Amino acid sequence: MEEEENQSDLAACRHEEESSPHLYGGRQQAQAWVLTQHFHGFPTDSDFELRVEQLPEPRDGEVLLEAVFLSVDPYMSRVHMKEGEVMIGAQVAKVIRSSSPAVPVGRHVVGRCGWRTHTVCPAADLIPIMEDWPEEVSLSLALGAVGMPGLTALYGLEEVLGLQAGETLLVNAAAGAVGSVVGQIAKIKGCRVVGSAGSDAKVAFLQELGFDRTLNYKTVGSLDQALREAAPDGYHCYFENVSPLQLDTKIQVGGPFSSVALQQMKDFGRIAVCGGISLYNDTAPQTGPYPHLTMIFKQLKMEGFMQSRWEHKHPESLKRLMAWVKEGKLQCREHITEGFANMPAAFIGMLQGENIGKAIIKRSRWTGCGSADVCWFIKGTLPSALPRLAGQLGLLVLHGPLQEPGVQVEVDVEFPLPPEGGAALQLGALVLHLAHDVLHQPLQPLELRLSVRQLNAQLLQRGAEEKSVGAFYTFIQ
Repeated sequence: MEEEENQSDLAACRHEEESSPHLYGGRQQAQAWVLTQHFHGFPTDSDFELRVEQLPEPRDGEVLLEAVFLSVDPYMSRVHMKEGEVMIGAQVAKVIRSSSPAVPVGRHVVGRCGWRTHTVCPAADLIPIMEDWPEEVSLSLALGAVGMPGLTALYGLEEVLGLQAGETLLVNAAAGAVGSVVGQIAKIKGCRVVGSAGSDAKVAFLQELGFDRTLNYKTVGSLDQALREAAPDGYHCYFENVSPLQLDTKIQVGGPFSSVALQQMKDFGRIAVCGGISLYNDTAPQTGPYPHLTMIFKQLKMEGFMQSRWEHKHPESLKRLMAWVKEGKLQCREHITEGFANMPAAFIGMLQGENIGKAIIKRSRWTGCGSADVCWFIKGTLPSALPRLAGQLGLLVLHGPLQEPGVQVEVDVEFPLPPEGGAALQLGALVLHLAHDVLHQPLQPLELRLSVRQLNAQLLQRGAEEKSVGAFYTFIQ
């Protein structure tokens, strides 16, 4: 009988959340990662802090967004930010409330909303994802091969290098978000491609993509010899993703990468400079290398660029990239990290080269809980009390690991008690904090059974002055 009542309450709560995006006392809350201090070398966990924001109502022309996928990229460590600001970045988000006819509820968009779970922003600042996006293609690709990295690769090859069929291209960081797309587009254009990466696993990935020659710059005895053997006649074009210097200065690879690579260029060769990931976290200015003589005597052309220069071409270019994906000509590998709480770890790992392909954070959700990060289930009260009670209790933080389904665990739920001495709590509030983040598997058809009587006993035992309560719940597969 109790289980039937709990299932009824569960269904009612689902209906309540689906009918309104205002999940916290009538106002939407957002979690956001802020920069607490500027990076000194590589970022560390202490450089970030997770905070909660109260979001305003969307005004005319504005929308309320819920993040689905978030991107971490190398440039984030070099853009000057003030301490206390939300980390910058792009995300694929879903519109859950709209005051703009141009971007209706349910539409997916790409926005530069930063490291936030929810955002209120002008609809004009967003890029709607193409309406004919194939169902079989993950929306996360809008942050990768069919997004900024893909556009960077395409424009670098076509607009900067002017790559022609039959030419030989060298690309470093070739297993990354941009480099992997660069090599594949070059192959589509009928070119010979040599790719450099920093691990055997990444080299194997490049071989799967069809690169003609590959090398692990960390293990080759001589970088000069390796590049020469890969292209005895030299390189027409070089796509630079890393920097003039090697990531690991202890490795003797025959000299700084770009200095050695430039020596292997054909006369009148072209170099596109896209990024400098190994320089982004330096604490001291770099000295050299100095490519002047090589540039002069080989009459080389080097150009730095950003994809935003060709923004007017984005719609057409994105359709071209998507067409290659659908045709199987452009293979996409993503390094997906589950859970918004892991944003800093994913960012640091990307800078350290842990990813193969695009680094993406998937903001996991329990499928039965609407759009909430923190889901409330109340026993013995009407669903209409849900927003009010949630607003009284404020933010909840769960401590303790969630185990496998079917195992009962104890979790401490910390929150400020309401002024009336906790009477509302005795109704039996229980919270589920994104079990998907811990279980790393789809939760349907997972059911939640509420142990309301145990929770009430804990509340009565600890009293109104206590700042935390203990809750027991069981996941039943």
